[in-house]
Amino acid sequence: LLLPLSPQAFLEMESMMPVSRRTHVPVSFHEIRHVFNLAQVIAIANSVRLLSFDGDKTLYDNRSVLSPGDPLVEPLVSLMESGRAVALVTAVGSADGSIFEDRLRGLLDALQDRDDDICARLFVVGGQCNYLFRCEGGRLVGVPDAEWKDPLVAAWKQEDIKAFLDLASETLARLCRDFKLQFQMVRKPYAAGMIYTGSPNPSLPLFLDEIAFEVRDALQDHFSPAGLRLSSGQTGSLAFCTFNGGEDVFVDVGSKAVGIRSLQRYLGLVNRYFVDAEEAVYEDEVAHTLHVGDQFTRAGNDLLARKVASTLWVSEPAETLFFVERLRRQILTESHDMAALLQS
Repeated sequence: LLLPLSPQAFLEMESMMPVSRRTHVPVSFHEIRHVFNLAQVIAIANSVRLLSFDGDKTLYDNRSVLSPGDPLVEPLVSLMESGRAVALVTAVGSADGSIFEDRLRGLLDALQDRDDDICARLFVVGGQCNYLFRCEGGRLVGVPDAEWKDPLVAAWKQEDIKAFLDLASETLARLCRDFKLQFQMVRKPYAAGMIYTGSPNPSLPLFLDEIAFEVRDALQDHFSPAGLRLSSGQTGSLAFCTFNGGEDVFVDVGSKAVGIRSLQRYLGLVNRYFVDAEEAVYEDEVAHTLHVGDQFTRAGNDLLARKVASTLWVSEPAETLFFVERLRRQILTESHDMAALLQS
């Protein structure tokens, strides 16, 4: 998190929401989140080169798409025209680029009449870190694994992934039965999950959080460096994440930290691969990459992105639009200030 906390962010937010005038009601978590988001935008505007976004509840409404005419389309295109790369980084995993084209239809349509070099600044990282697509001629084209995949990911063997997902599936099903939840199991090449199929339940988010935490503990016990016996005969670990998706809980092989770092390397922004246990957050990464998402709680899959990027925590696409527009204005302001300085 790149945050020189000057008064500018608070004063700007205060001009829109004068929270300091309240004498009986304290500032809320969401108001603090807005101030920190704005401080992040101001701090990173001059250096940001890659903007990555979660999908649901960030770029578009839950289980929706970015439609033609969506107000987010124009500022995203403007950022790409200014030389920034834009990426959807999502848990949705598929080797079929058309699935992501449907989700980004409004943006892809807007890029049809732009130069190829602008279109080429749009990317999709799918399955957390398992698929990469780039925009070519208005379509999303898969990038060969050898061109971008982290060796950590490339070294995972299918038998190890199967053993991992088998245990994830068994644990998810057991926990759903323990909590008397109606559910349907889902299995994908790099993920296992449960989808709630029961009637509306006000306590459901709490149970799904608990399931995400308990399955995470179970997998860490069995698949930690000391516990996982790889098919090679060595002990090691698989990077993974567990998260509450709102009406489901999924366990994914990999994480957004691995996916964003792999994209950073592919774009030439860093020359490091991701090490899951690393504690260091490198200044160049947080200075040139901004990840925007809505799942930064302990049960969310955006949380690990903080290992490799600066972040904005939003709750809906309207907030994303506000901060993207604010970032664009800040970039223009600093560009004009620099031009004036050079002319003086």
